[in-house]
Amino acid sequence: MDQPNIIFIVLDTLRKDVLPMYGGNAYTPNLDEFIKDSVVFPKPVAPYNSTVPSHLSFFTGMYAIEHGVHEYLSLNKYIGPEFMIFQKLSDFKNKKLIQEILLNKGYNTIEFSANSLVGSSTKFSKGFNYSEDIDMYYLDNIKDIKKIISYEKNKIKLSKLNLKNFIKLYKIYRKVNFIRSYVNFPLIKGADIITNKIVNSSFNSPFYLFINFMEMHEPYIKWEPMGKIRLKNYYYRVPNYSKLVYNHYDILENVIPNRIMNRIRNTYKNNVSNIDYYLGKLIKYLKEIKVFDNTLIIITSDHGQALKEKNYYGHGLFLYNEIIEVPLIVKFPNSFKFKPKDGYQSLVDLPTLILNSIEGNYIDITRETVFSESYGLDYNIDGSFKNKDKEELFKNKIAIPRKAIYKKDYKLVVNMLGNIEEFLYKGKEIKPEDNKEVLEDLFNELEIFKGTEKFVVRK
Repeated sequence: MDQPNIIFIVLDTLRKDVLPMYGGNAYTPNLDEFIKDSVVFPKPVAPYNSTVPSHLSFFTGMYAIEHGVHEYLSLNKYIGPEFMIFQKLSDFKNKKLIQEILLNKGYNTIEFSANSLVGSSTKFSKGFNYSEDIDMYYLDNIKDIKKIISYEKNKIKLSKLNLKNFIKLYKIYRKVNFIRSYVNFPLIKGADIITNKIVNSSFNSPFYLFINFMEMHEPYIKWEPMGKIRLKNYYYRVPNYSKLVYNHYDILENVIPNRIMNRIRNTYKNNVSNIDYYLGKLIKYLKEIKVFDNTLIIITSDHGQALKEKNYYGHGLFLYNEIIEVPLIVKFPNSFKFKPKDGYQSLVDLPTLILNSIEGNYIDITRETVFSESYGLDYNIDGSFKNKDKEELFKNKIAIPRKAIYKKDYKLVVNMLGNIEEFLYKGKEIKPEDNKEVLEDLFNELEIFKGTEKFVVRK
């Protein structure tokens, strides 16, 4: 039999509990049909709680503690992911990325990414014959207008904000709003462009196609901030409501109105239906060109999204279930199916699954024990908060490294100070003093996992 084609789809920021196959109630008719030919792995865990490290784990088969790529590198200076990945990927002289391995095996390797952090600008295109970025603000005129707004804001000081300048800025905002409405942003963030490009193309077989879709990523409502965190002003002023503490800072200021948060939650669920539509178009196309049967299709996510279940909105920092428990749906060639064993699935094993599959070995990647990590935020935040108590809280209790372990229905999360942040059994909190033997076993596993890293597993 010819080598199978491979399609690896990351639905960025998708938590698993909204999908019907994991007990959710989102409307996903195309995924519901797709799973009839697929294996739904029941307990997948993302190796990291944010985009860049998780994707590199997908491409290398290594945890962040092994590949060394985190979101931030310095306590005193923020180093952008572009520089970081450029530096770190150069270290992988003896460790090939999965696309490089497949390229050497004769695969035609193609990448479409709606997330600029994992596209050609950050060297994730290494090993792809063709790579194209579809940015979340994927129209050039939107980018140009944002530059104009920034320029005009700096130029027009508050003392000079007369009627003429106000009207000028208002017209610019109107134009941005019109363009966003025209492309249905933020409900659609590039899936239409990526899908149309694919269904109007033909790829030489065998091909490896990697896709990152961003429909599940914030923003979810009009004018919601995009995650450009500014610590000097740790809240944003936006037109629809006077003060929105975004992402990491909602833990400090509980100011998102319930009506706004409910809109965000509803939109998040609706966005699952949006991306389901485009997945349906892709699957239909694969069947029409008669490559569906002999194609390995992986659908997963790099991380989930907390929607204020624990007074936290966004991802990063914490290792809550909503952030690191993601879907994993695999359609093996010729719709080969099996029932996964009891245990957990770590997404670091996806390269192993792919390489075995092209040899005709359709393996179960279930493990007894899996891990997830967060290296915190290494911003220099001195003087960033008006309230010093909140600054200390953020620096010493929130923006610090964490590690999670799942084993035998238990979950343990500890931070770098050796404090237990979560200790769960089947999703319910339990007391450490009542489960000393289990806790000791989990501590021992974490000690092995962290190796020589300066991380206190237990006090």
